[in-house]
Amino acid sequence: MLKPCFSRFATDVLVQPSQSKIAAINPNISEPWLAQEYLPGREVCLSAVVAKGRLVAAQAYHPIVRLRGGVGAGVTFEAASNATNARLGDFVEPLVAGETFSGQLSFDFREDGNGQWKVIECNPRSTSGFHFFGPRDGLVEAVTDGRKTALTASEGRVMGERLPTLLLGGLKGLRLLGSIETLSAWPGDSLGPLAQLRAFRELWALKQKHKCSLEAASTVDICWNQPATESLPQT
Repeated sequence: MLKPCFSRFATDVLVQPSQSKIAAINPNISEPWLAQEYLPGREVCLSAVVAKGRLVAAQAYHPIVRLRGGVGAGVTFEAASNATNARLGDFVEPLVAGETFSGQLSFDFREDGNGQWKVIECNPRSTSGFHFFGPRDGLVEAVTDGRKTALTASEGRVMGERLPTLLLGGLKGLRLLGSIETLSAWPGDSLGPLAQLRAFRELWALKQKHKCSLEAASTVDICWNQPATESLPQT
């Protein structure tokens, strides 16, 4: 598997590419690429909150409907089992304890044929596992106060948006429609769908301005794609 060193949402990832696609890559000092062993198996992700080396909140989930034929960013998510959540939490706890880390961490794993989990990526930010935390699960307290909360969230087993699930998921998306907890339509929140439309309008404007995909537009104003040596201040 090949991907640019500075990339997100798997927008430029080449999974088991042909020789012609490999030959078309032109890595250089300012735009380096990474080569990573391809690991078959089911993917699982983990969203975690860590306070001074302690794991205070975590939720594992599976992206079950994704962009670009199943290799891009997820739009519909299924909560992982409590056993998987606990097992991945056992992996994260000694890792963050050794670094006395505080903040949000997100991991992507692959489960191989022997039931072993292999880490393929780590992101120092929040990801979609936090959608599964309800108002009484203590996620706010975990983020603001470092207070330990339930390590398994309480919300629905499947979270997402119905229209993207239907458009991208085909027959699978159609089967999922009845079980989805809609992210933009929380009980008592009448502004959710309207806010989604406003956010999409802004996203579309960024796409047009920068002449890029909607995926790229979603991070174009916050991403960082330059080597550290070019941006560090001189002392």
